[in-house]
Amino acid sequence: FEGVIRWAVCAPGLNTEKLKKDLYDECEPVVSTEIIFISSVLHHELGLVENVLSPLTRFNHSDLEDDEVRRNDECMDHMSHALLAQSSPQYLEDDMLRIGLLETLGGSANLTNDLGTQHHQAALKHRLKLPDYWGGKQLRSMPPVIPLVRSLCCYAGGLGASLLLVCTKPSPRDPSLSLLWSLPPGALVCGEYAILAAARLVSTHLESRPTDFAGDKRHAHLALMIPSILHSAFRLRCGVLAFASYKSSMEETQSNDTLGNFIARKCPELTPVLSTCDRTALMIIERLTRLGMRDVSIKVQSGCRRWLTDLLNK
Repeated sequence: FEGVIRWAVCAPGLNTEKLKKDLYDECEPVVSTEIIFISSVLHHELGLVENVLSPLTRFNHSDLEDDEVRRNDECMDHMSHALLAQSSPQYLEDDMLRIGLLETLGGSANLTNDLGTQHHQAALKHRLKLPDYWGGKQLRSMPPVIPLVRSLCCYAGGLGASLLLVCTKPSPRDPSLSLLWSLPPGALVCGEYAILAAARLVSTHLESRPTDFAGDKRHAHLALMIPSILHSAFRLRCGVLAFASYKSSMEETQSNDTLGNFIARKCPELTPVLSTCDRTALMIIERLTRLGMRDVSIKVQSGCRRWLTDLLNK
């Protein structure tokens, strides 16, 4: 099913501006394409949408980076519970729209170019150059791409957190949760596209010339989102591995069968997600290395640090 969704929905590419024009041009107040995008990614959870749109409260870079990590942790936890409550087929239309939107930024992960096709690269640059005024909000303290990256991290990490909750921490109130809950349609594809899109936005920014943003120093905030992106990728990876381990425990396997072999044989749909998580981390580290920064300068949690170290030592 995941493969069919990838081909049928994502191959043509979705024109988000045309979608907004067709659906909302006669509505008041004016609805921004970004608001549609963020709301869809976050499963229309009002609290999450308000959180990712909330303005900055500090301007010291060190404090700001820590604030973004804390915000991301809160959002991932909120998102995980929203996903656990929304696995019903009645949400299929929303799921399909979400896939189409996320593909515009995070699709074509199997290409040699990390940033995707020319279509994807144009969409990424468009998001980075959005004006301050959109969706009825004046974002004086941060570029509009920041709420978008927050929402992408929230979804990808929240999906991983929901899988961890189901597979490793059964709820005392509902011990049968792991038996009753199922992945929402297309969730794995969305998780893959979301985390890759977040990494592509930061990578495109890091590779851009200063003149591309007219010297706007607020865009330095985007680079401070790197720990949040890496934490979300790590959480998604851990959740997918926990999901595979849980499925493996439910089947009879050979004693010498590794989890990797089980995934290749029984859960091939998980492989692209795991590969994208690794690729996301390496993409960001490679860009930082080109700028003369070392990966040790990235402030991440211990588990995420071990994962990055293992990736670099391969």
